Amino acid sequence: HEKREYIYNSDDQEVLQGMANLTAVALDNARLLAQQKRWSQRLSGLQEIGTQITSQLALDEVLVSVVENANSSIGADFSTLFLYDADREEFLSGVRRGEVMETPALPSSSGFAAQVAREHEFVFIEDVEVQNGVKTSFIEAKDIKSYVVAPLVIGAKTVGVIFANYFNRHIFSQEDRAVMRLLANQAAVAIHNADLYQKAREEAIAAKQLGTLGTAMAVLRHRINNTFNIIAPNVTRLRKRVNTEDQETTDIL
Repeated sequence: HEKREYIYNSDDQEVLQGMANLTAVALDNARLLAQQKRWSQRLSGLQEIGTQITSQLALDEVLVSVVENANSSIGADFSTLFLYDADREEFLSGVRRGEVMETPALPSSSGFAAQVAREHEFVFIEDVEVQNGVKTSFIEAKDIKSYVVAPLVIGAKTVGVIFANYFNRHIFSQEDRAVMRLLANQAAVAIHNADLYQKAREEAIAAKQLGTLGTAMAVLRHRINNTFNIIAPNVTRLRKRVNTEDQETTDIL
């Protein structure tokens, strides 16, 4: 009321409180709707990433695709993936993509990465300065502020470990954590499929080479037999023509 003073009574307060409650509910619903829309978009993008990763069969291409998509899907500055042999409990090779491209050194079989591989536990480090025992020499050298380590597990077997790193402090939301777990599952399946394909291809090549060797041996055996078939009659004829009194010649024939 602009022209005269108005004293709000209890009814007015009740109405205003109701309007405030409705506004809060509307704002909360709008926030939830925006969050759900954003999550749906991330899931859709992750599904496309999964299709792209699992459709590849060359192991090197799969590894590169995984780390590149890790950077894009959770906004990491650079990521590193290490293949892991669970039977021998050792790392086999590594690939890195992003702001840092240098060839990664393989982790120790008794270090932090190996522990993640054995225990199948995701590790989210939001501030390396606060959390104890997480600031390795590499983390310090690259001035990394946050990172996540994810085991790539299929069945009960670890096939790899991936590190996603941030130069600025990063708070991992529930969405970030869920996306990283989904990406790790897709990566494990893709690596497993590529490994099976590579082994099947090697076995097929070996079988083909063995078949070629068998064919060559058969041809050689056939030629040797033909040679013997030619030699034997000639030796017989030669025996008839030589002087049988020459004992040395007789022994040779």
